[in-house]
Amino acid sequence: MLKQDFTFLDLETTGFFPDKDSIIEVSFVRFINGKEIARVNQVTIPDKTPLNDFVAELTGISQDEIDKKGINFTEIANEITEKIGDSIIIGHNIDFDINFLIANNIPIKNNPRIDTHELARIFLPNEASFALEVLTEKYGFIHESAHRAMSDVLASKALFELLIQKISEIPREFYDNINQFLTTKTSWFAKELLFDCWENSSSSQSLKKYLENLSSLNKKADKPEETIVQTNQDIIYNFDDDLIKNSLNFDKNNTNYLKFSDSHQLHNFCKNISNTNSKKILIVSPKFNFYNDFKPFPTPEVIFDPQELANWSAEIKLLDNAETTFYLKCKFREFLGFRGLDFFDLFFKERDLWKKVCIQNSAHEKYQNIINEKLTEKTLTISPQAFLKFYKLFKDRILILDEAEMLAEQILNFPTEKYYLNNSLESNDDKIANASHFFVTDFCKNIIEPKLKREIGTFPEKKLLDRDKLGQVAEQILNFDKSEIAQFAAENLANPPAKMVRWFEYFPEKGDLTFGFWQPVDWQNTKNIFEKFKKIVCHRHTIAGDEKYFSKIFLGFNQGTELEILPENKIKLIIPEDLISHSDPKFNEYTAEKVWEILAQQKSNLVVNFSNLDALRKTYDLLKQKNKNENIFITGEKVLGGDGKMLEMLKKNKNKQIVLLTQKILNPDLAKFNFKTAIIQKFPFFAPSPLLEKIEQVLKISGQSYWDLWIAPQIIANISRRLSNFPEIKTVYFLDSRQNAQWGKKFLKDLFKV
Repeated sequence: MLKQDFTFLDLETTGFFPDKDSIIEVSFVRFINGKEIARVNQVTIPDKTPLNDFVAELTGISQDEIDKKGINFTEIANEITEKIGDSIIIGHNIDFDINFLIANNIPIKNNPRIDTHELARIFLPNEASFALEVLTEKYGFIHESAHRAMSDVLASKALFELLIQKISEIPREFYDNINQFLTTKTSWFAKELLFDCWENSSSSQSLKKYLENLSSLNKKADKPEETIVQTNQDIIYNFDDDLIKNSLNFDKNNTNYLKFSDSHQLHNFCKNISNTNSKKILIVSPKFNFYNDFKPFPTPEVIFDPQELANWSAEIKLLDNAETTFYLKCKFREFLGFRGLDFFDLFFKERDLWKKVCIQNSAHEKYQNIINEKLTEKTLTISPQAFLKFYKLFKDRILILDEAEMLAEQILNFPTEKYYLNNSLESNDDKIANASHFFVTDFCKNIIEPKLKREIGTFPEKKLLDRDKLGQVAEQILNFDKSEIAQFAAENLANPPAKMVRWFEYFPEKGDLTFGFWQPVDWQNTKNIFEKFKKIVCHRHTIAGDEKYFSKIFLGFNQGTELEILPENKIKLIIPEDLISHSDPKFNEYTAEKVWEILAQQKSNLVVNFSNLDALRKTYDLLKQKNKNENIFITGEKVLGGDGKMLEMLKKNKNKQIVLLTQKILNPDLAKFNFKTAIIQKFPFFAPSPLLEKIEQVLKISGQSYWDLWIAPQIIANISRRLSNFPEIKTVYFLDSRQNAQWGKKFLKDLFKV
């Protein structure tokens, strides 16, 4: 029987690292048998990293409050120790808080702990986000000040009580399925809670009844979905019959080219094609969520295999907390009948664990049954990588190739073989791990630094390997790794075939080292896959005249008809007169000033797109400092959590004027928020991979422009892709002063018809 002695705990800190960051607020409440016996709620003075503006805005703790109410942590350390005692510590992501207290000499290392975040991810399937403030909003808990410690304490207590209720309602047959595992294979303390819940539960309902109740509860918990904006169907989505008919009339070369301004427009075109055409369609796209009217074609690695889960767990004597959470998440979804990856919401380490529990190959009987059923669908979607693996299954279908410029990158990289040292570096065998770490150190000293002609810094290094034989390197690898891929890597490092391109990628912060191998003949064979298909090639940059060399070189075809699509929704482009250089140290400050100025002028929702996450976060900090208006809501990609949490916060603040900072997110739900104005901070250049460096060399030798044939299409496609999240955009402000260059003007002309 689990003792009813619970301490609900939350801290606020100046950062993520216990050894160097400070605790600025400690809050907890201890209950014994439901009765509160102790409470602490205290702001503390930073003793390591000081309070910064971002943390102050996030937590609501100001320097003024610290100055007036704060005390040194050491002054309450004994009180904290005494009041927590040996109780069970409970909270959301509770290890974070426990580790900070331990680093500050609070002796709670041996206290049992229960993490409500772990339990929620197991027993609340299919949530959009598991952030505490999102769950409390959905299930109606009181959470007046998210990220203030005491508010989070009370919210986690309410969530804990909800989880006990949910777990108690699960049919006993699930308990019977996992009882032996919990008893013998894990020391995860929360199992004691599960035992108590099921022992005291009177639930004897069937799985069918449980699923019905689960669906009903979710509907009650969710607020009715509101239509936030009705997009302009006439301007953006309407296609006439002639365009549809001509798209399906192929000349002898079996290719038609169409330019689309955004993915919403293309989705509607695909619906029209599917409805009016008798033949089967296959949409090749990296963005399944933009095509939810059609069934996706699954690959083995997105299908859960219960037998592989059993095999994996049998290999490990005792699973740790993270592994136990993952195991139970898998077992619960298996019990509910969920098999697809979409239902599993993988979290950090779970992405690696998933590789061990999914279907391992396409010959699997269950997988064959799944794809045979899928192939009866008239229209399917598939990722570019999956199409290149399974193309023989679709020989009678018409291909619609979404984002041809992005597809070209997938085709180029598809033949790449990579050898990762991760498995050896993280091996449980100390001999293997030590040998591989020594190898990385040796490779850095003898190969990477001489090539760089400097010491390795903190940033990742990616460089081509020249034609020198690396026999000693190959021999070292085989000393600690006998796998098939290691033998392939060793052979091609020591004796590379003619024309093979080889490179390394080194990540100093993690110590990871990877080798890449690529053959041009394999690239050509990949492009040849498309030759016999009838295909509609959907692109973003102009495909005309000499520019069709892009298709010839990178896609493998350039013959075909370029069809006239209906006039696109006209976007007004504005370039401020006071632009400063993107390399100016004050460029982020300039961006923030412009955002604030444009926000006041437009009085509508505003999206700002950045080429990198660092600039996004710095601008976000500056904007939050400026904003004193409760009717303006500012948020951004990866600034307060994942994409699911960001979307939930947008819904919550839909009645305010929204400023959204984005970088890479692609989600059709963003179209619901009626963004009329966009700011693009700068052209999205990306650091080229070593493979692209080699392609550039080859193009230069043949007298062709790598810039025109690769860089320009990729930049134009990337900007168009980012704007395609927001089909209602009417005005775009462009802040990159390089628009004055000849190439910049050409890009903008192609994008905005100016």
